Amino acid sequence: MMLPLILAIITLLIASLYDLKDRQVPDELWVPGVAVGLSIKVLEWERTVKFLENYWPFLLLLAIMLLIEWFLSTSGEADLLAYLTLASLMSGKCWFPDALIIYIASKVLMVLTLPFQFLLNLITVMRHPELIEGFDEPIWRKLLALLLLTPYRRPLSFYATVAEIEVGGKRKFVLRAALKPISDEMPEEGKWIAPTYPMIPFILAATIITALC
Repeated sequence: MMLPLILAIITLLIASLYDLKDRQVPDELWVPGVAVGLSIKVLEWERTVKFLENYWPFLLLLAIMLLIEWFLSTSGEADLLAYLTLASLMSGKCWFPDALIIYIASKVLMVLTLPFQFLLNLITVMRHPELIEGFDEPIWRKLLALLLLTPYRRPLSFYATVAEIEVGGKRKFVLRAALKPISDEMPEEGKWIAPTYPMIPFILAATIITALC
């Protein structure tokens, strides 16, 4: 049945537009997807029971990972609702349910942004060495900073976290800022920040890739 997949992609596409614009996705956007997904599973009860029998360990794993993310506040509410909507709409392929495959694929896609961020930061620092000057840090922490953080850039400053402090007149990176949830603070120019990228577009891309495989 193509209806669940089409509904999932349309819902994620609309949510991506909200996420890219202001990082806020209305909760009610997920209601139709969840309602349709649960309705289909009730109407196709025998197929649903077989689905649960085959995939319940992986669905439990997905639920645990989402609970951990919610507890640690490492993902926004919209991200978690997106995965729950997919779990209600999508079926399963091979040995894993689609929702778990999409969850893993979306995280991989997000991680793949780090090498590009590192390369862009390296080019920026080579052009403007003053951005890295004054940091009392070993080389390995500077490399991690290039990977996880970024110098202040206005497009990335919204919902970013300040990722440097001053100790004894020396600048230091706050690498743990990269693990913090979205922040409402507005970083100052000249400071290093930990950017947060909208996750819903990555979930959308992972859903399309999974559907094509």
